[in-house]
Amino acid sequence: MDIVSWHRAFKVQLDTLDTQSALRLQPEVVDIFFNKAINRIVQEAYEGFEATQKLSDVLSSQTKLVKYPNSALKTNAFDNNLYGFDLPTDYYFHLQSNATIEIDKQQGNVRTVRHTLDTESKVISNPFERSDDTEIAIFFKLSQIQFYLPKDSNLIEFDMVYLKKPVEVSYKLNIDSDLHPALHEQIINLAVIYALETYGSERTPAKVQIKDVT
Repeated sequence: MDIVSWHRAFKVQLDTLDTQSALRLQPEVVDIFFNKAINRIVQEAYEGFEATQKLSDVLSSQTKLVKYPNSALKTNAFDNNLYGFDLPTDYYFHLQSNATIEIDKQQGNVRTVRHTLDTESKVISNPFERSDDTEIAIFFKLSQIQFYLPKDSNLIEFDMVYLKKPVEVSYKLNIDSDLHPALHEQIINLAVIYALETYGSERTPAKVQIKDVT
């Protein structure tokens, strides 16, 4: 479904739910609601992935793989033991990552464990939380994915699967969504709800649910 069809469907649903005020919105305003809905739906889909550890087909168009060579590795100016890679410009959410390290001339894959910045000091001080030959702790800050390598190890390669930022749709510029078609109707429905919450008539029910417009 292209952006013109989105706007047409939006108008039909809005007129159906807001029969009293005959609300009319400029395309640029409708696009704002579309993009707000897109970001919320991608966020919810990501949270679903986090809960089940299964990547849904509806996120397939947003999933990307980046392979970082050792030459792209950067050291931290304040901590020589902290390393990192610059995140892609279209990075949105981390899904999975994997590192290949070398210890005593032996190479092997280690899993990554994501930590929050609040637990970084614990990772540094607690020997049971530190990076070793089975896993390394990763953090996200300063537009980088950062980590502490195990002692006396070298990083050979680092792979990351991530969700990219969704394209911002635009009626005026004729920019369509790059999300899976299965999500299009849900996005339109949610955009209608946002419009009604923002501009709807007082006679329109204030708490319209997604199920009411599907």
